[in-house]
Amino acid sequence: MTDILTYNYELYERDPNRNLNDPDVVNLHALHFQSETENADVWRQHRLMEPVLDRMNYAKNHKWLTVGDGAYGLESIRMRRKGFTDILPTDIDGKLLQVAKEAGHITDYRVENGEALSFDDNSFDYVLCKDSYHHMPRPMIALYEMLRVARHAVVLIEPQDPWADAPLMAGPTVSGYESVGNYVYTISRRELEKVALGLDLPAVAFKGLFDHCPAHIETIKVSPTDPQFNAYMRALYAGEDACRESRQKHNILFAILFKTTPDQALIDSIVANPDGWNMSFFQGNPHKKKFETRSP
Repeated sequence: MTDILTYNYELYERDPNRNLNDPDVVNLHALHFQSETENADVWRQHRLMEPVLDRMNYAKNHKWLTVGDGAYGLESIRMRRKGFTDILPTDIDGKLLQVAKEAGHITDYRVENGEALSFDDNSFDYVLCKDSYHHMPRPMIALYEMLRVARHAVVLIEPQDPWADAPLMAGPTVSGYESVGNYVYTISRRELEKVALGLDLPAVAFKGLFDHCPAHIETIKVSPTDPQFNAYMRALYAGEDACRESRQKHNILFAILFKTTPDQALIDSIVANPDGWNMSFFQGNPHKKKFETRSP
């Protein structure tokens, strides 16, 4: 019987969407480098990054690590386009990252298993993981690894668990697997709050978003005259309306787990214009405080 970890890693290696010997795959990948004013999927990916990058604007000159950024380091590329200056993309497979480096899209990268990062503690100011956490066979181990190497905070942009946190999805839970074969590990606010409380972290911030990804979205043009793009936008607006009216829950969760007290610029921006963001501050483990008070 194949070990589940070996199985998951082999799935990633055999993913047909990463086969650069297939001209259809190569042509499809080329669309990822179009602008968000041309390509609906690039527009969608920009939408999935923008809420975090806008709020973390104060950290543009800090040192960032992206985990699971194996699709040519596109997350790091989007960050640089927004003015972030120091980002190291990493992935368990360096194949596409090497292509991106040779093409001049990125300057450097590292091959890293998110569940066993090779970096020292506090090596980076911030760590970002987008759409990769849910692919990992042991994602919670990866989260603790990301918290270990981050000095200030870890940012997750991941599918949200529909059966945790209100409003709850009705009916029995369903085990979700992607077509490639991996289990989709969704996240929840309460789960991440417990991580923060267990590690005595000072704060967490969350925001929900409704995402819609129709088939072949990479081939849809961003144009008000394109029927496919208009249908896509109508589905997005309908989903956001349903979430706003609590008829369903956002299917994407932005989460920032802070290891140090959040920057005042971020706190002020959320207070002045929350735009769906909320922040929770924790008082700290009271027993730890008593222990520290008694210590000589």
